[in-house]
Amino acid sequence: INNNNNNNNNNNNNFYPTNAVKHNVKTKQMYVIPRVEADAALELAKSKQKFETFEIESLLLTAIERYSTVLKLKPDDIDVLLNIAHIYIDLAEMQIEKSKADIYFTKAYEKFQCLDNFNINSNDNNNNNSNDNNN
Repeated sequence: INNNNNNNNNNNNNFYPTNAVKHNVKTKQMYVIPRVEADAALELAKSKQKFETFEIESLLLTAIERYSTVLKLKPDDIDVLLNIAHIYIDLAEMQIEKSKADIYFTKAYEKFQCLDNFNINSNDNNNNNSNDNNN
């Protein structure tokens, strides 16, 4: 009986190859998948005809949801923050009801306000470009 148990244990150990590579995914890398999903949803929404409003709205909301996941994992991603703000503007412009449009415009404004937390200065970019030209 002991021989059978040893054989079963050896068979279980052979299930996993000894030369398998372990992949350690860092938290910073985890944002890539939701970012790709959000970008895809946004591109699909942009490619749809105007008469498919419900589907476009659904895709844009999916993009916001996925971009929000990215921001949780990588809160300093300014491009994602801007994308969310612009999507809220797109959603607001699609609305027939003013009250719903106002909600989306407010959310867009809040996302743009979040940019104040980042040190973005267009003069820095201009100064860097002028220094590059002098060299």
